[in-house]
Amino acid sequence: AVHRRNELTSLYEELSASGQRPTTRVLCLVPHTFDKRAARELQLDSRTPLVYLERLRLVDGRPFALLKNWLPPAFSALTPSDLESRGLYEVLRSNGTVPAVAHQSVGSRAAVPRERRLLELGHFDPVLTMIRRAYDSGGEPVEFGDHCYRADSYTFDVTVHAS
Repeated sequence: AVHRRNELTSLYEELSASGQRPTTRVLCLVPHTFDKRAARELQLDSRTPLVYLERLRLVDGRPFALLKNWLPPAFSALTPSDLESRGLYEVLRSNGTVPAVAHQSVGSRAAVPRERRLLELGHFDPVLTMIRRAYDSGGEPVEFGDHCYRADSYTFDVTVHAS
């Protein structure tokens, strides 16, 4: 299982740092799409065209995570090749945007049929979920993500401090 610490990194970076061999299959990249929920999370008008990307992350050739992300329109020039060989946060940084802080909500649920097929799950296998909103150092939203992971391969490690 991959243990993800409470650091602001992309999954690709985390997997690479742990000695894994991540690969990415870009399933969808739409440079101008409209999504009310994502626009709200990015603090943009609902009529703002967003960049939508959906990727299947594999580890050593095995499906591991299904990653759905929405980005502000400034990233409309992204290409699948940008996302296949690097993590999303590395791509953002190379375009001058540095994610500095994020809010994440982690949960679990039953996988829907498409997730079961892409992640090669059994009918009753659950997925771990993570909703993430990332911001730059000025507090501007830079990414909204809705991700699901194979529950048998993924663990979130969180350190809790006394106040």
